[in-house]
Amino acid sequence: MLKSIAFAGMVLFAPLAAWAGTYEDAVAAAAQHDLSKARGLFAEAAQAGDARAQFNLGRMYLRGEGGPRDDAQALLWSEKAADQGLPGAQYDVGRIYDQGLGVRRDPERAAAWYEKAAGHGFSSAQVSLADLYVAGRGAPFNPQRAAELYGAAAEQGDADAQFKLATLSARYDLGLSGLTPHARFSALMDSVFGPQKWRETGGFRTAKRENELRALGALTVPQGAKSAHSLGKPEAPGAYDLVVDGLSPEKAAKKLRVSKTPLKVIFAEAAHGAEGPHLHVEPYSISFDVDLSRAKPAAAADPSKLEETANWLRAAAAQGHPGAQLWMGRLYERPGAPASELALASLWFTRAASNPQADPATRKEAGEALTKLNRAPKSTQLAQRGACAARPATACDAPQLGQ
Repeated sequence: MLKSIAFAGMVLFAPLAAWAGTYEDAVAAAAQHDLSKARGLFAEAAQAGDARAQFNLGRMYLRGEGGPRDDAQALLWSEKAADQGLPGAQYDVGRIYDQGLGVRRDPERAAAWYEKAAGHGFSSAQVSLADLYVAGRGAPFNPQRAAELYGAAAEQGDADAQFKLATLSARYDLGLSGLTPHARFSALMDSVFGPQKWRETGGFRTAKRENELRALGALTVPQGAKSAHSLGKPEAPGAYDLVVDGLSPEKAAKKLRVSKTPLKVIFAEAAHGAEGPHLHVEPYSISFDVDLSRAKPAAAADPSKLEETANWLRAAAAQGHPGAQLWMGRLYERPGAPASELALASLWFTRAASNPQADPATRKEAGEALTKLNRAPKSTQLAQRGACAARPATACDAPQLGQ
């Protein structure tokens, strides 16, 4: 397996051939921001047949790094690397034909190259190929296939894929209900702590089990009351217990709050029974009784589909996707929403409006929505502050309306 090193958007592989010295010199020059020297050295190694150098040289020509931009040379060297099986180069060739960079646009050829890179699990290619299936350009219109590709990239943590999967599932019946709330919660925790960096120690439990834990000294609700762990069902519990590698429950709780991940309750809990110290988390569940797309009223007919959409949006928004942040604001701004949800709407609109990656239209829409919320009646603002104050540790860490 090739060992990869990320640098300035390039994918650089450890030396494996006789010309490795030249290639390594090119990598070192690039690391020192001497792009002109790096380009010359990559060219030398590329001429000798090094696929890694061919790939990076193609990207430098495509971006105009270390010298003039040259789309024809970019295609030449990217194709040489792509023919040697480098998925990044295969993606670049697809992008050149997809966008018509120095060549006539050829969506069919673009789809063929994207397919090759996607087959290697290259997330950018999966997203671009899915885009073609959605547009019916270069590939037959197929939202189900697009959803599969977006889903594969989304599982790798690609925020753009998560956002596009959410918007797609809001419009079409894609059969995505198999992704349980439990799986979506796991994806959300992955986006904060990292995959395999945390583990669940408790989820749904019956009232009987609650009584057993209470006898062992668990910090559960009083006798006769229902714990959040006893709400919902096994695949969609009202609360989770988890531990995070290398973090105390207190530090894990702080990281969750700083991430502004929309959760109803977050607090560190002491050991009880066989369970050691852990983090207690309750998902913030809201009723999505509005049409997320605002263009397809039929989408509102399936609440489970809207719940699915919302959870993919959460995952994308948590990673800073401006479009997802805007949509999250819309969800919490729904008609009749309680003050606590309006606080979350304010948070997401603020993030979208100030997101440097957002396009002007997104920033403008988010800013206008935020202005509208800030003009809410004073009674609503006061009620909101009271609702947030009543919760021990919630997503009410968000800025308060009117502030």
